[in-house]
Amino acid sequence: MREFASPAFKIILDVKAMCSEATPIPEIIRAAWPDFAHFHANDRNLKGPGFGDVDFHPIAATLRDVGYNGYVSVEVFNFEEGPEVIATRSLAYLRRVFASASAEE
Repeated sequence: MREFASPAFKIILDVKAMCSEATPIPEIIRAAWPDFAHFHANDRNLKGPGFGDVDFHPIAATLRDVGYNGYVSVEVFNFEEGPEVIATRSLAYLRRVFASASAEE
């Protein structure tokens, strides 16, 4: 991506995809900054944040640390709980996590 040397060319970071890497997610975020422009919050279980075992606290803290102020979107592939439940629980979980990351500053 950096070979293009264009500020308009950015990548998307995706939690589910980063879960398959040996490198911890906070390290991936730091290494990719400032070359990402969007962030997908999801779990390795294909559900939304807060529905699985991925701890978003260190992720949120790292996004704050590097100065990311873009969108964090919920990307889900397993909809068994239904869209309303997924959206409500995911948003509530992310609000708590990001509020706690802000409180640690």
